[in-house]
Amino acid sequence: MKVVIADGRIVDCTADGSTIYHTDGTVQNTTDTDLFWALRGGGGGTYGIVVKFTYKLHYQPSQLVKMVLTVPMNVLPKPLLSGLKFLEAFNKFVHNLPDEYGGYLILDNFPSRTKAINHIGTYRLLLIKFGPWDNETENVLDPFNDCISKHGCVLKIENKTSFYDYEKDMFDIPITRVYTLGTFLQPSVFNSNFATFIRRESVLLKNKGVFMICIGTLIGGKVSQFSNDSAPIHSGFRNGFVCMTCAVVMSDHTKDKKNIAAGKRFSRQLQQYGNGVYMNEAAYDLDNWQDVFWGNHYNRLLEIKQKWDPTNFFTCHHCVGSERKPIRKRIVTCDS
Repeated sequence: MKVVIADGRIVDCTADGSTIYHTDGTVQNTTDTDLFWALRGGGGGTYGIVVKFTYKLHYQPSQLVKMVLTVPMNVLPKPLLSGLKFLEAFNKFVHNLPDEYGGYLILDNFPSRTKAINHIGTYRLLLIKFGPWDNETENVLDPFNDCISKHGCVLKIENKTSFYDYEKDMFDIPITRVYTLGTFLQPSVFNSNFATFIRRESVLLKNKGVFMICIGTLIGGKVSQFSNDSAPIHSGFRNGFVCMTCAVVMSDHTKDKKNIAAGKRFSRQLQQYGNGVYMNEAAYDLDNWQDVFWGNHYNRLLEIKQKWDPTNFFTCHHCVGSERKPIRKRIVTCDS
């Protein structure tokens, strides 16, 4: 990566060291890898302006399979057994998921209709296999057989010729203002207690006129094979199964106070089922943000921040070092 830091120096940093281009024209080669380490999960722009990246690319497969499993959550006044059966099946499924699969666990509390049933809230599993359909693909879905045959789960399968063929028809729900919150859900969480919590919260929010949607990105796989110290991200990311990000919809600005209060409460409740929070999709109001973003890596990140940006010139809400006030003074002058 190439980074412009606050005092005008330019730094080329890699996993092997850093080359520093000073403002007086001198060049310094070092074995210091701290900046490279911090930039990969420590809040990138907090340390400088990254103007160049080098990425590792991967060849796309010749074919993809898109699978969508949908099940109603609540038919008031009684809960549906299908929601619990879905999460029980998901728990078995995600523990044995091969590396070539990815996707999303999605839930909401929107009024909807599935198989002629009017209901509040829906669970969805959007699963992508990066490869062709085969017997192994069918076996991966075995944990959901009971849910499909007895509990109203609906499965749709599509073959796609490429990732573009899959992506071109995808779209985001047209929501413009939200209160965001989230956590890294861990392997043991997908049980009856979590199902009861999700159902209770979805109904409670709906009864207050508050709508929410949660999109959980499936994680694990290769990222879990690296040590927790290889990058500054929270250990909950390495050990988790789902990076769950939820959004409380704020379409009516006159109800912001109510919606934000609901988002804060839901955030506190959801974190009890997770470990750590993804910084880029976190709640605005977090008292322990240093710990839930970076865990035991925060002290090292703060040292790196103070080394490369001692005046805290680059800062943001809940970035590394943001608990200190920036020192505002002119540092760099440009002659041309």
